[in-house]
Amino acid sequence: MADSRVIGRWLKQDELEGRRKSITVGPGNAAIVITDGVYGEPHIEERVYTRGIIPNPFGSKNIEVLDADITPFNVTYELHDLDPQQHEPSAIRFPRPVLSKDDKLVIGQVSLTLRVNRERPGLLFQLRHGRPSITSRDVAAAIRDVFLAQVIATNVAEIDSRELRGTADRFAALYKETRLQLEDHLRAYGLSLVLVLNVILGCF
Repeated sequence: MADSRVIGRWLKQDELEGRRKSITVGPGNAAIVITDGVYGEPHIEERVYTRGIIPNPFGSKNIEVLDADITPFNVTYELHDLDPQQHEPSAIRFPRPVLSKDDKLVIGQVSLTLRVNRERPGLLFQLRHGRPSITSRDVAAAIRDVFLAQVIATNVAEIDSRELRGTADRFAALYKETRLQLEDHLRAYGLSLVLVLNVILGCF
């Protein structure tokens, strides 16, 4: 099942704890102090203080903290309409149809397990778009088009529909061939691919 939870939240200094404006970072999170838009080094399993940071002499002292969840989370995608019993309510629908080599409409569902890279969580800012937080669904929507174009549409278009019907192993093999392309894209957002699971694929 797909997760729907906050993956990253940006906290203003006045939202932090105590006189020294701190945040306690647990083992499942990473925190970064952001001073005037500049992201510092990630902190894990420690208390992070923001009071006393030297301000930028050429601008205002604007301090935030990115609190990122670095535990694995699932995102689920669907191609076309599935049987209602297989439908995942939180799944992201691909916007364009996917066709097999013999022009059959491909239906399917695939779940990915992702994780925020604990060494590069600051790259999540590329998904922020001014929001105070981003969720796993925001992440899924951001990588959807590349996943469709590089992993599914291009490769499935080379396979005859007879090979696709009920062959989850065949789809998994195709995915492995393009995994490096997807991982490069995820890396740019500070994400890592953990595994692929729950593959359902067919044609009609």
